[in-house]
Amino acid sequence: MARTCIIRSLAPLVFEAVDLGDDVATRVVERQADEIVACPTAALRRLGVLGQPCPVVLGGGVIAPRYACLLQAVDRLLAERAPGAHAVIVTDPPLVGAALMGFDALEAAPDVPERVRVGLRRRASAL
Repeated sequence: MARTCIIRSLAPLVFEAVDLGDDVATRVVERQADEIVACPTAALRRLGVLGQPCPVVLGGGVIAPRYACLLQAVDRLLAERAPGAHAVIVTDPPLVGAALMGFDALEAAPDVPERVRVGLRRRASAL
């Protein structure tokens, strides 16, 4: 567990180094952007919709802070590899989406999904 925390704490330092003009950090971020864009590009190709307007939903610990250098690289690579696709950033933990889908399937009262979203966000941020 301690190793994961140490590794997780390095990401902001990499982005800070990019802002200071560090070439190695810039290459690390470019590589990360390449990896981020590779998956949705492959999915769009397999679905036969590559080149059509489409949201690409991105989230997670590196995306959520919205580091400009990473998002700019992702936008640039999406434009090159998947024209028409555009990034949509989500900050809710995946559990929120799963819970909301469940409440949709149960046809829950209209106020339930928002209450669940708020409660799960609060609990997830405490972790």
